[in-house]
Amino acid sequence: MAEASTPPLRHIGAAVRGPLIAIVLGFVAAAVLVLLIGKDPLEAASALWRGAFGTPNNIAGTLALATPLIFSALAFAVAFRGSMFNAGVEGQLIIGAFLSAFVGFSFDGLPAIVHIPLMLGAGALGGALWALLPAIWRVGLGANEIVTTLMMNFIAIALTDYLVLYPFRLPGQSGSAIRTESVSPSAELPSLWPPYNVTIALPLAIFCVVIAWYVLRRFVVGYEVRMVGSAPRFAKTAGIPPSRHMIGVMLISGALAGLGGAAQVGGVFNAFVSPFATGLGFNGVLVALLVGNAPLGIPFAAVFIGALQSGAIGMELTTSISRYLVAALTATIIIFVSARQFGGRRLPWATVARVRSREPQTEAKGPADGTGA
Repeated sequence: MAEASTPPLRHIGAAVRGPLIAIVLGFVAAAVLVLLIGKDPLEAASALWRGAFGTPNNIAGTLALATPLIFSALAFAVAFRGSMFNAGVEGQLIIGAFLSAFVGFSFDGLPAIVHIPLMLGAGALGGALWALLPAIWRVGLGANEIVTTLMMNFIAIALTDYLVLYPFRLPGQSGSAIRTESVSPSAELPSLWPPYNVTIALPLAIFCVVIAWYVLRRFVVGYEVRMVGSAPRFAKTAGIPPSRHMIGVMLISGALAGLGGAAQVGGVFNAFVSPFATGLGFNGVLVALLVGNAPLGIPFAAVFIGALQSGAIGMELTTSISRYLVAALTATIIIFVSARQFGGRRLPWATVARVRSREPQTEAKGPADGTGA
């Protein structure tokens, strides 16, 4: 029995070795920066921990920050597994958020059991449609999806800013933060931990993670997606249409991002607020990269990044160390993760060139070479 369990344990150890090394090195680099400005690294670390987990309110804030990151990270990971680099998660999240807000405040008198699924469905639909265009351009015209999805982010921001500033602006507002009218109470997501805004979106996000992992590992379509991601020419030779799967994973990716936006509308803001995302999509990409796009690792990485962001505020208040140190820490960790290899494991950025070239590197081995969840 012990011998049978060794390979899985060895696989798990290899999977977490790189991120753990990167996190340790990132904290070492941050400690050096803290020393250089004349502060105590241990005091800073303690303040960071208390800011993230020191009180129930802080814990709730960390979980609330982690929830949209799970959606956006999973959105990126699913697309990446299917050979698509979705740099437009931010825009898809924003479009999904706006459509969910529209459904939330446009329909009154609906029971919550109907209104909440409608609002979430509108968010998923908006994100999916926003991701569909770059997918079609990639398959039909050969346009690089990194460029097109990235540009679609700016279009999404400009479009929703216009809609909130003019046709859907709540009257009587002034200042830099403009919002639509609030969604109906029947569209607000129930809290799992009153009075905090840890809503049902959190278990929904984890449910999506489990489903994505199970489909990718246990279903034929998941096998085909992984084959398209690791060896597209080999997949085509085997009778698997890469174009269909590329469009499919982008639709799913956009829907997941849109759900993240809907979760923010229904559980945090109760309206669409401009500016809205403030990096939720891009931070989700960082979360996915941190765990090598493995779905089951995403919730843990999202809580880690959420804790850094939540704890940074408390650290700044109690130690006068700028919260931007945490941004530098996060960037440093991602830089280390992005290195070509940690502990013998090839990490995501090291394979981007291979994915972009669409060259099958190990046709004889097939998709079993892909990284596991």
